[in-house]
Amino acid sequence: MLPPEPPVSTHIAVSELTPRIKRAQQLDEATSNAMRIWERVRTRPIPEDDMELHQQFLVEHGALYKRLKDRNVLVVPNSVQETVIKLVLEDEYWYTIKNPKSKESTKRPEVKMVPKKPNLNPKSDKTLNTKPTNIKQVTQNTSSKRKKHSSSEQWEEWKLKDNEIVNGTYEQDLQNAIMLSKLDYEHNKDLYKKNQETNGKSSNQNKKKKNKVMSINEFLNSGSKKQNSSSVNSNMKNDLKEECFFYDIKHATKKELDKEQIKEKRKKREASIDKLISLVQCQEKLEVERAKRLAVQLELDKAKAEILSVKERNKTLCGILEHGKMKQKADILAELEKLYSEKK
Repeated sequence: MLPPEPPVSTHIAVSELTPRIKRAQQLDEATSNAMRIWERVRTRPIPEDDMELHQQFLVEHGALYKRLKDRNVLVVPNSVQETVIKLVLEDEYWYTIKNPKSKESTKRPEVKMVPKKPNLNPKSDKTLNTKPTNIKQVTQNTSSKRKKHSSSEQWEEWKLKDNEIVNGTYEQDLQNAIMLSKLDYEHNKDLYKKNQETNGKSSNQNKKKKNKVMSINEFLNSGSKKQNSSSVNSNMKNDLKEECFFYDIKHATKKELDKEQIKEKRKKREASIDKLISLVQCQEKLEVERAKRLAVQLELDKAKAEILSVKERNKTLCGILEHGKMKQKADILAELEKLYSEKK
């Protein structure tokens, strides 16, 4: 939002007004471009899954978008004229917008240098320095959360407005198309009737009609009656046509919209049915793979048991062979001792 209005003097010199008028003209151009961009952004339908179009648009008009966002024009598009008037009268505010670095120079008062006193308690300084940083972090986190929440709400409102605009334009296009078709039919009604009559005559040429005998009075009376009845019927038909014309258009548009809604619902149902079928197929495949896995696990368990039994047998055989070798060695040693004893 804009800052509070400063006190403005009623008497202004002409030399001071000329730069202000130039700035006002620049602002008018910027605001006109801003409103065009605002309407393009507001009316453009953005897809739900793909945001590349929106990002490209913001990149194309990035500089002007940032400039207007800093002035809060995009947030409050109806108050553009008020902002223009205020910016024309407030030179300082305009200068701060053009040069954001000058804000600090305008707001900061002069501070006198004072010699620092020695700190007797250094611990207290540490505690004082740690507190504001924590407070800043908390405030930054809360502000970021609020910005995210507000941006999500604005995005949802934007989507709803886009859907309403698209639906309204679609209904208007349908009504216009039906109007044009009906007007074309009424304009070329004679041609259609002639074609129908020619087709009817060609079909009725084979049929012979019997001629009836009439008197002169009956013929005259029938002619007058036909004229009166035809005039009354023509007036009634014209009134009914005018009344029913717009009703038929609305009814036809409703029918077309209902048909399209039914088609969309069918497509959604078909997609859900396809998903269910795919899920069932995946579950069946998983069950088959689980059965195969169980069979493989059983085979592995059997193979492990057989390997353990073979290892035990090998151990026993190794023990028997070692025992036999030891016996042979003992027998050989005994025979050698006997031979040595006999030699002596």
